[in-house]
Amino acid sequence: MVFMNILLAALLCALCGPGDDYDALLADAAAKDLQREEAMRSAHTALDDGDDERAVALARRARMLAAEIAGDRERARVCLAVLVPQLAVTLDDDEFDVREQASARLRKLGEAALPGLLRIRRAPLTPETRYRIDELLGGITVDGEGRVHQWAVAAMASSEYTPNDWAAKQAVGPPDSSEGDARTAWAAKDADGGIEWLQLRYALSLRISRIRIRENLTRGGVVAVDVVGPDGTRRRAWEGTDAGDAWLELDLKGVEGREVIVVLDTRKHAGWEEIDAVELIGDPAPEK
Repeated sequence: MVFMNILLAALLCALCGPGDDYDALLADAAAKDLQREEAMRSAHTALDDGDDERAVALARRARMLAAEIAGDRERARVCLAVLVPQLAVTLDDDEFDVREQASARLRKLGEAALPGLLRIRRAPLTPETRYRIDELLGGITVDGEGRVHQWAVAAMASSEYTPNDWAAKQAVGPPDSSEGDARTAWAAKDADGGIEWLQLRYALSLRISRIRIRENLTRGGVVAVDVVGPDGTRRRAWEGTDAGDAWLELDLKGVEGREVIVVLDTRKHAGWEEIDAVELIGDPAPEK
């Protein structure tokens, strides 16, 4: 498997070209994007001033920049596909400093490296490589069936009891609240205010097979779950009756996304409903 990763990296490297660099390509795309936005603003100003010829030239410039940005980002994507396997190979290098440098570089790549690391993690690995990749995945795990499990990395809500205790951010990460009232879980501002929602973002986009919602107080208020798809559209993935168990487990039938919105009707049961954590389980979504 390691040999195949090296071979893949070598083939992709030929596509990247010797002058290409992931960080430089992203920086170039960002700079061009600013130029494109300025060209579009100037084109609108020129139109307002009645200078149609200049407006057309600026709009043409903006389209050219947009094409260049798309090219830079595609080359960056290819370079990333090269870079992650190359670095992963050195996670088990004989030299400790080399292993540390590879881990640091992968960590700097952040969420962009996660899909590649996850593909590598699902293959047979040495204990050292497996340990380092698990550390880099930051709580994302793979079960015996190859399904990915992850906890939220960010959250927001329709309301929250306070900005800190019982805030939306308390639903980030794995469960850390005991059964019953806990300031380390999310609660809405009002106990029985009606429809409330908790929106959670995850590091990886998945084809979600299941969602698990940990309700630690006044259970039974969840009425729907929506998923924000890759196109940014919010879609209803589940609607029904919450049985009121400590864990509400729902089948989402492979709907794709990395953001979910848990919708509650807080009038169903008297008192504050609290949610401690929400787990997504599924298969990695295909890269776009």
